[in-house]
Amino acid sequence: MTILEPRDLHLIQETGNPLAGPDPAREDFAALAAARDRDVAEIARLRMLLSDLDARLPALTAERNEHRLRADRASGEAEKALKRERARVRDLERQVEELLTSRRWRAGEAVSRVVHLLTFGLLSPRRRR
Repeated sequence: MTILEPRDLHLIQETGNPLAGPDPAREDFAALAAARDRDVAEIARLRMLLSDLDARLPALTAERNEHRLRADRASGEAEKALKRERARVRDLERQVEELLTSRRWRAGEAVSRVVHLLTFGLLSPRRRR
């Protein structure tokens, strides 16, 4: 009869075989099982994130579309205001040109009108002739 050491008792309890020694395959299997458990946990975490993103996608898309619509409206309004301002400036420049080139204008009236336009900054100095 052989005397068993505590290490041997542990192997007998684990494997049921008194002759079994350390089993590298069993150790590899345990490492693979631990890696699998980590991978399963990571997959579950990623699925939860994906589910959360899928749930939020319609709201985010609607918000993006609303921002685009607001930007388009603001851009369109700014363009319209710019066109109106350009038309007003062209009209004022035309009025000044008519006053300066008209043969029927009275000198005092034309000068006061031009001074008025210049005073309120409605006629740019570079366009004056």
